[in-house]
Amino acid sequence: MEHAVIAAHESIRAHAKVEPDLARMGATLTAMVANGEAGAFVAVHVGDSPAYLFRIGVLAQITRDDTWVQQKIENK
Repeated sequence: MEHAVIAAHESIRAHAKVEPDLARMGATLTAMVANGEAGAFVAVHVGDSPAYLFRIGVLAQITRDDTWVQQKIENK
């Protein structure tokens, strides 16, 4: 999954170089692959679309936003 995220990032950056109007564009990504038999999962997260885990009626945010705003909140 790490390789797919890096490839997507590189593709977006390459497209922005060809289209100068898109130079400041960005994207968010939150994805998860679960293995039910092993009871495990792998999650990737870039940007401000957090991932949540819902277990036994409880919803918990399991990623932190990767944004300037979140950095400002944490550095108060």
